[in-house]
Amino acid sequence: MDHKCGVIGLWANKKIRISKCIKSLQMLQHRGRESCGIAYINETNKIKDFKGIGQISHVFNDNELLELESNGIIGHVRYSTSGKSKNDINKAYDECQPITKSNFSLVHNGNIPHFKSLNINFKNISYEISNDTHLVVGFIDDKLKSEYIEFEKNLEKILLELLDTFQGAFNLIILTPKAIYAVRDKYGYRPLCIGKNPNSWIVASESVALVEHRFIRSVSPGEIIKIDNDGLTSVMNQLVNYKKCVFELIYFMNENSLIDNKMIYQFRYLCGQTLALQENKNNNNNILNLDTNNYIVIGSPNSGIPGGKGFADKLGLPYAQYLRKKPDCGRTFILPNQTERLKYLEKFDLDVDKLKGKNIILVDDSIVRGNTIKSLNRFLKEYAQVNELHVRVLSPPIKYPCYYGVDIPTSEELIINKMSIDDIVASTGIDSLIYIDINELKSILDSTYSTAYMSENFCYACFDGKYNNDIIHDF
Repeated sequence: MDHKCGVIGLWANKKIRISKCIKSLQMLQHRGRESCGIAYINETNKIKDFKGIGQISHVFNDNELLELESNGIIGHVRYSTSGKSKNDINKAYDECQPITKSNFSLVHNGNIPHFKSLNINFKNISYEISNDTHLVVGFIDDKLKSEYIEFEKNLEKILLELLDTFQGAFNLIILTPKAIYAVRDKYGYRPLCIGKNPNSWIVASESVALVEHRFIRSVSPGEIIKIDNDGLTSVMNQLVNYKKCVFELIYFMNENSLIDNKMIYQFRYLCGQTLALQENKNNNNNILNLDTNNYIVIGSPNSGIPGGKGFADKLGLPYAQYLRKKPDCGRTFILPNQTERLKYLEKFDLDVDKLKGKNIILVDDSIVRGNTIKSLNRFLKEYAQVNELHVRVLSPPIKYPCYYGVDIPTSEELIINKMSIDDIVASTGIDSLIYIDINELKSILDSTYSTAYMSENFCYACFDGKYNNDIIHDF
């Protein structure tokens, strides 16, 4: 499963090295690995950008660039959910961000589901509009070119109009020669937070990227903030109907990121404990009545680990991380044949001697097509000689595609729409399968977070098909 994307913006009273921004951007690498880039204000007060295909460590290896100093920098990590690069990697550079024009540069996280149906007649631009990010850039650029005075004031007015024009799940960070602007859509689907230290401000997709900055607060849904040499001001705050993506908490966000002053780790741990309590309610998949001396709980690396520990603690079972992901190998694995299964050794470390003959309870974050679980089962049983593999899932069954920035396949590709749970068990070769119940998930949200983050303020469309009726979907 893929996600689009991670964004960051830094504004400093005194110039800071670009390496500072890269350090923070690396903390968002889990949100996008296809491409990355930055834009910055140079010594002549012009905006320059640098971007490329690949991960941050591969793209930003020029020490001369990293040593440059600027008082305004924005950055982006990307994995496509729309645009050319989804199907043609040779054209992926066209989709790299930031996108820079003469007097501003922009990075985007999320999705605008109705962008194909928007009939916007641009009067002052002629470049190709190939995806929703380009459309937003074109919208701003076209209007700025028709207003030649008071650039910053006109930009604020345009961003207000933008929030009324574009429906959906998006965050924008915009760099100008005098300020950075951060924009969060009216529903707040994607996370965006603010940090500060004595010398600089930072806006980032997750608090884990604040690094040397103190967490201040989240950008509110519908809010436009401006940060310049005078500090932070809120241009507008218009909350419509908070619909934060629950899958951010389950899967995408770093476990050390904060939501409502609580770490994501805590939420996933509680989900694991709740899954453990569901064992008594699943008579056909009940492991409590079995001899537990030979059972080991493992969290699927990396987002399944907190839930795995919560599951093990609740049932008093041993937990061991005998399955570990190697650095820079990505967040998902799909092994469709024997050759690909053998490649698993290149991506994961296993303690084979400690797994042999054991019954494993694997706590995973989600099951999408089922390819991963099937291949993992065969790999563990054939290579590590595991006796049994029981799978417990921290999300409810994923039944529907997402239109709000998560690259979930079509309904026909999702395994839960093709098979019953018993059939999934039989087809993948695992020994049992239990998903967290959606009502139990909502109870966790209600008991963990404040009023602003109650269960009714989250989007569950990929689980229950109840999409936001206020947002038009082209797809």
